[in-house]
Amino acid sequence: MTTRLDGGPAFPGMQEHERMNDHIGRYETFVMPTGGMTLRDYFAAKALPEAIRHHLEVRASTIDPGAFDFDLVSLTAYKQADSMLKERAK
Repeated sequence: MTTRLDGGPAFPGMQEHERMNDHIGRYETFVMPTGGMTLRDYFAAKALPEAIRHHLEVRASTIDPGAFDFDLVSLTAYKQADSMLKERAK
């Protein structure tokens, strides 16, 4: 099984939790990081406007200017994000 490198959380948050501490017989509060959006998602979101602009330009110059391919635009944005993550890892 392969694991996609997503860069980890882009904007990790903190969430308060409570648990019983059996050693002292009372509840304790602790804070743990939460996931949130991945860095890959963040990079794709940043690349999305350019992917849309490019797709609209190409679409306008074709025979079927009404066909907008949302899947292709999303794929393009995530390919750019993957490229950015790869370059970042160097």
